[in-house]
Amino acid sequence: MKKMMAVLLMALMIFSLAACSQGEPDDRRDPEGGNAAGEAGNMQIGNPWVDCATLGEAAKVAGFDIAIPGKFDGYENKVYQAVEKSIIQVLYYDGDPEAETSSRIIVRKSIGTNDTSGDYNEYSEKGTAEEFGLNVLIKGENGLVYCATWIKDGYFYAILADKGLTKEALSNAIEEMITVVR
Repeated sequence: MKKMMAVLLMALMIFSLAACSQGEPDDRRDPEGGNAAGEAGNMQIGNPWVDCATLGEAAKVAGFDIAIPGKFDGYENKVYQAVEKSIIQVLYYDGDPEAETSSRIIVRKSIGTNDTSGDYNEYSEKGTAEEFGLNVLIKGENGLVYCATWIKDGYFYAILADKGLTKEALSNAIEEMITVVR
């Protein structure tokens, strides 16, 4: 009888330890993703980007429009995306947008003056340039620009290039973006 009680007690301890290691049940999680004890949750945030068929559709989602360069040499495929009421972007691809081997150039505009480029790389070349009355922050390597950002009229702009752009191609793109008559 003592052996049976000992086995039963041991089984109870094992089950209680297993239950404690499971964490809190989902119904105790708060809407911010933590739990009642304030610990970080295991919830994932959904993709905020909305794929759009046209630039006009993306502008409706973002709540504002963007003037974009007509083209970048070798980048024929465009994808339009927006985040509701905050960001609009056009992705130019040098191949199939679904292929991992395709390179892209991203032209992005967002509300406010915070850096929304998403580029946190370190570059050996970094500086500012005066382009068409704009103070443009340019980051790159080996004479190519991988990230260019500026602020105009309460909006943050970014051009990002996987393979880099020449300064001339960047200048042409910025000129197209700021001289488009709407």
